[in-house]
Amino acid sequence: MRFYRGILLVFLLCQNVLSQSYPRWFLNPLCLRCDDVFVGMARRSYYPDSSAAQAIQNGYMAYARQKEITVAGGQAFWSTESGVYSMGSDFVFKFDSTAVHTASTLLYPADTLFTPSLTAVLLVPKGCAVPELQKEHLEIKSTRAPTWIEKLPSQEGYLYSVGTSEEWYYELSSWQTAEKNALISLAKSVYMTIKGLQKLDRQRQVVTNAEFAVQLFNVQVVGRWKDMNKRITFVLVRMPLNDKND
Repeated sequence: MRFYRGILLVFLLCQNVLSQSYPRWFLNPLCLRCDDVFVGMARRSYYPDSSAAQAIQNGYMAYARQKEITVAGGQAFWSTESGVYSMGSDFVFKFDSTAVHTASTLLYPADTLFTPSLTAVLLVPKGCAVPELQKEHLEIKSTRAPTWIEKLPSQEGYLYSVGTSEEWYYELSSWQTAEKNALISLAKSVYMTIKGLQKLDRQRQVVTNAEFAVQLFNVQVVGRWKDMNKRITFVLVRMPLNDKND
């Protein structure tokens, strides 16, 4: 029995490596040219309908987060004569969960992606057409990486940021971590408050703590990518520069 389970595990892992293809709407949501496009993700379960339903609910949560979210936290550094070392970071994301109900009345599922470990559902506003071309899958290994991996887009009226993540056992965790890191990076770009608390001890070691809190509005995920060789996941986000963010 253990032998067959081992074969099944190897098969799933190989499938996960070999079938790294995604719909165009997953990699480039802006290709749909709709005002609001959201992707809900969930861990793939034995019952596809169950994981799809969970992905839809997570997509409604994504709507609430991206409409308005507060990113708050800090990062501590330890400075010694031999260099500066990170002591870890802690960030909190706060958003209005009541917006989830609003999302359920505005959005509908237009397409679904199933991978061996991930279920993703495309949610668009009613009336937004999704061309069949945007449902076609692109193979990561045979597709050129987007230019924003190396250089952030420059577009008047928008602020862009990229988040990355190492590859996790569950693909969902990789995408979630990359998106969270993109939001943290975006928040730092919008506004940062730094407080230095320096404590000098007998060995001349300095501890510095940097903290900030900022509200983000109308954030969009505009790109996703995965480097198969380096096993790194990338998520590109942007936010319009309007009166609320001045």
